[in-house]
Amino acid sequence: MSTNERSARKYDTGDLLFFAVVFQLERNFGFSLKSIMKFSLSLYETLRAPKKVEQRRNIFVDIEKSDCKWLNGSMSPKQGIVFDTTEAEAVVCKFLGVTPTQSNLQFGFSLVS
Repeated sequence: MSTNERSARKYDTGDLLFFAVVFQLERNFGFSLKSIMKFSLSLYETLRAPKKVEQRRNIFVDIEKSDCKWLNGSMSPKQGIVFDTTEAEAVVCKFLGVTPTQSNLQFGFSLVS
């Protein structure tokens, strides 16, 4: 993002969650930033997309297609990585000073049927 003089970038909770997940992938799975860059846009969009209330917090990273999706029970992942975003969400909650139970709206809207 470009900025003008005497201005700063503004980050929201979705951006903070993305940074925390990237850190988690780098630290826990040994991904390099260069390899994360290949699927970072898909990861960013997935984290910001609404998810169902009952949906778990697992993301599937398809290494071959450089694509990410929320993992649901009917998916059978092929080659890739499945990871839980709960740890990253807890880091963001701690940074923001909210409890995880207060964070539902902090991380965006949820789909309801």
